[in-house]
Amino acid sequence: MKFIAIATESNAGLEAPVSSHFGRCPFYTIAKIEDGKIIDVEIHENPHAGSHQRGAMPSFVKSLDADVVITGGMGPQAVQIFKQLGIEVCLGISGNVNEVVNKYLSGDSGSENTCTHE
Repeated sequence: MKFIAIATESNAGLEAPVSSHFGRCPFYTIAKIEDGKIIDVEIHENPHAGSHQRGAMPSFVKSLDADVVITGGMGPQAVQIFKQLGIEVCLGISGNVNEVVNKYLSGDSGSENTCTHE
């Protein structure tokens, strides 16, 4: 099973819009993936929204067992921390959770930024 953490602006599950910045989002929606399909979603309040404590957000997302984080934007230091934790980072993403996860699963992040899918 794969877990994809999406920084979201609401707790609307699959319909939640992706946040423009991972650290300011009020929620993280976790899409559970099995056999290339979304089988479940969990919604978690972001306890660090807006705090910008170095390493707090990546550690929180890691605690959710995330393999991938999808968001609109993120600074280079945060990207580096996520990668050190073994979490793939996809940036420049917009749309709702259902759209962006299905694009990711099809190999199309819909972004000009690099998603490595390693």
